Amino acid sequence: MGLGFTLLVVCWILEPARDVAPRYSSTDRKRNLWRLVFSSRRGAQGGISSFQAFCIGLASFAVLTGSITSLPIVWAFADIAMGVMTLLNVTAILLLSPWAIAALADYERSLAAGRQPVFVASTTPGLPAVSRDIVW
Repeated sequence: MGLGFTLLVVCWILEPARDVAPRYSSTDRKRNLWRLVFSSRRGAQGGISSFQAFCIGLASFAVLTGSITSLPIVWAFADIAMGVMTLLNVTAILLLSPWAIAALADYERSLAAGRQPVFVASTTPGLPAVSRDIVW
């Protein structure tokens, strides 16, 4: 294991940071990037949540593992991941369809009446009731 391999591993490990750093540094250029990204407090101090840190770590692990694993295993895992994402998305679409259908019906009613369609949840008939505590 020479210098080339070591540099390659370092690049693989730092790859997610290359994607994350510009996103957080562009939000406020006056702040220190590392304090912004890795601050333990959110809000005015910036920082990322535990979930975001978990996702960054998982992506880093996936990149590193995928780069040293055999190709059939990587493709099999990618197929499984795509299947799971498809099931989650179809489930979300089915659960959200009552709201989408009610909003579409209100939009079509507004067009038929010759008005400019404007979505206001409180005035849209047919929307299922949801507690604000659950959604926001």
